[in-house]
Amino acid sequence: MADTRDEDRQQLLSHLTLENSPVALFLVGRDGRFFRVNAAACRLTGYDRDELLDSIAVTDIDPDFTGDRFDQLFEGKDPDAVFHFESTCARKGGTQVPVLVHMNLVEFEKRQYSCTFVQDISERKQAERELERLKDRLEEENICLQEEIKLTHSFGEIGPVKDHQLNCASISRIAGKIL
Repeated sequence: MADTRDEDRQQLLSHLTLENSPVALFLVGRDGRFFRVNAAACRLTGYDRDELLDSIAVTDIDPDFTGDRFDQLFEGKDPDAVFHFESTCARKGGTQVPVLVHMNLVEFEKRQYSCTFVQDISERKQAERELERLKDRLEEENICLQEEIKLTHSFGEIGPVKDHQLNCASISRIAGKIL
């Protein structure tokens, strides 16, 4: 009796852990239909649980994921293989969210499922765009500064300049003269 109760408690804990995970969980059948989803999956997609389980398939929320591609994942793959890739989640209202997908295949009672965890990476993508913008701006400013130094000082003072790259020692020497 105690073993059964412990197993029931462990199953409940597992269920609560997955249900309350901040990462979206999709358990997907071979047909591409959702077998189980957690609350984070509902928040990510904008669909309620019943909609996801009754009328939505993977291909409805991932515009890049075709039925053929899904079938390929199940055919002849190593059962221990884990797939990681970036994709896009099409939300109920039509907006799209960049996501990171972690997926592995599991078998239960002779049926295969895709156990898929999906994270919204919108903030990371925004930070990457901002870093790229800042990098481009710094490169432009660097070129402008190099041109200004060329116009202000003779090459004899600076030393050799190759492909818009200034020697750090030359810059320090010029800065010392200016200050």
